[in-house]
Amino acid sequence: MSTLEFSDLFVEEMGALTPCRMKLSERFIHVKNLSTGKLVTLNASDVEEICWTRLGNKPGLRVMMKNGVANRFGGFKETEFTSIKDHAKKHWEIDCGALDLCLKGWNYGRCDMKGQAMEFIVDEKPIFEIPLSNVSNCRPGKQEATLEFHVNDECPVSLIEMRLHIPQDPDAGEDLDHVEEFRRAVMRYAGIETEADRPICMLSQILCTTPRGRYDIKVYPNYLSLHGKTYDYKIPIKTITRMFLLPHHNGRHMFFVLNVNPPIRQGQTRYHYLVLEFAKEEELDIHLNLTDEQLAEYNGKLEKDLSGAVYENVAKLFRTMVNMRITVPGMFIGHSGTPVISCAHKQASGFLYPLEKGFLYIHKPPMYIRFEEVSNVNFARSDVSTRSFDFEVDLKNGNSFVFNSVEKDEYNRLFDFVQQKGIKIRNAKRAGNPNFKEDKFAGSDDELDPYKEAVKAAPWRRKRRKR
Repeated sequence: MSTLEFSDLFVEEMGALTPCRMKLSERFIHVKNLSTGKLVTLNASDVEEICWTRLGNKPGLRVMMKNGVANRFGGFKETEFTSIKDHAKKHWEIDCGALDLCLKGWNYGRCDMKGQAMEFIVDEKPIFEIPLSNVSNCRPGKQEATLEFHVNDECPVSLIEMRLHIPQDPDAGEDLDHVEEFRRAVMRYAGIETEADRPICMLSQILCTTPRGRYDIKVYPNYLSLHGKTYDYKIPIKTITRMFLLPHHNGRHMFFVLNVNPPIRQGQTRYHYLVLEFAKEEELDIHLNLTDEQLAEYNGKLEKDLSGAVYENVAKLFRTMVNMRITVPGMFIGHSGTPVISCAHKQASGFLYPLEKGFLYIHKPPMYIRFEEVSNVNFARSDVSTRSFDFEVDLKNGNSFVFNSVEKDEYNRLFDFVQQKGIKIRNAKRAGNPNFKEDKFAGSDDELDPYKEAVKAAPWRRKRRKR
């Protein structure tokens, strides 16, 4: 099987250049985001055009899909163009050509809509292009249009607004308005934040543990709108990178977690995770404001009326809208019979979920630790006669997280799980039977002296001689 692999690349996401790896196979293009760990697979049969261009002052690759979405990657070497061109021609039957950019620096030219991107062209060569999904609003004016963009906090420099002068053609009729035509072309694919359109559905008074409060959630095709008593949020659909559906420790509630990148902001606080909580027994009928043509675009994955448990309907709706799989618990079962471990982090109680590819902690603050980021783990205070131990996770980047107050009954289950995943354990020792006799009538506040109990249980201890 013929494959090409490239490391030390970066992918453009809302203006930010994020490190990534790329692998070209006979039928697919695999791109792994090194910051989030998300793997994106592009089918070669869906690729319309591949161009060799510049991105971030380095050689880059622009992959245009048949649905109009442009993917841009940079960090290549000049010598790698030939191998990529030959691979695309041999396996995908696509001619990969070099895209010449105009370097004149003129600010007067022609705007063309190519797929879901806007190109500014001078002398039949592009100067720049803007993905329309990055546009948050388009305001028409007198012979001008103003584009507003989604803000990415991960970017050191962000494009906030752009104004384009669109002169009126004197030979055209009065009914032809070039500004309005431009606005309609932009709004067709833009992630518009205006709420003039009718939402697909509205979820009223949904309990959100992070950020805390109850919110009315309006679901639009391109974004989510959250309305609370104090704060409002607008979350573009494309910024959702992961989704989790997890049971509560008590078995009566469910958590639905959305990982958002870039995060939403509340003052100076950033929230990378949106945690919704639902009662397991609560049911709700949801009517979707979609036409038959719009439902057909989702390939039969949605019905016009959804009935049943709220968390199931919400998960099904988001699964289809975001077009992403939802992560659920794997094989791990804790002492309580649920796939969750009750613990604390920085004196705040929460829940730790050992999943198939990482640890998810809820809820102050929510975090997802991928196994590939973990250097080693440590079961601290596990050899003393206390009723709990600490679970320490050290990352390869030098950071570490400590989850304390984990019940001793979870030790062997968590130890076997970590060992099965091939993660290095600093104190690789499975817990055995305690070497002291448990006092069944000891109070929960009584302190145990581990040295005293060990001396009592020692086989070599002799009785005191009588004089």
